[in-house]
Amino acid sequence: MKFLRALATFFVILLVAGFALAFSVYNSYTELAEYHRKAKSSFADWEAAMAPRREMLNELAELTAVYSPDADEILREAERIRAEAPDGDDISTRARMHELAGMKLTQLRALAMRYPQLRDSDSFRDWETAYLRHSIAEEAARTSFNSAARRYNDVLDSFTGKLISFAFAVEPKPVLSAPAE
Repeated sequence: MKFLRALATFFVILLVAGFALAFSVYNSYTELAEYHRKAKSSFADWEAAMAPRREMLNELAELTAVYSPDADEILREAERIRAEAPDGDDISTRARMHELAGMKLTQLRALAMRYPQLRDSDSFRDWETAYLRHSIAEEAARTSFNSAARRYNDVLDSFTGKLISFAFAVEPKPVLSAPAE
């Protein structure tokens, strides 16, 4: 009789622990889904904030080409980067493409800053104002994405998150790096 009582107690404890684990896994899965949705939305916002860069690059190349033939070469390199970038849902690859194109914009901006007559022109000041406005929007979207990605990764680092990751081959989200200035 004692053996049956001990066995019943063991099964009750096992059942309660199983329900607690199942609830914890469900809770972690719910959090992962929420942070995934937020990260996906924030990444789309970040890419939308990055979209005006192509036009800004063309405008700055046009302004700078009068002063330096290197502007056209930088523009061609940026277009080559965009043309070679793969499509798809791979955040790391798409972020890297935007980073490389952003580096070309920064390189062209540095070239434009070498010419005081260009730097002091109204058209460059207008361009610079738009550039700064877009940079603020990009930073806000990047911060939002990184926040969601870090929370997602934190959930994956928990015990139940590791169970989910193991069972469903869920990968951590990359974090977007700040642009090089």
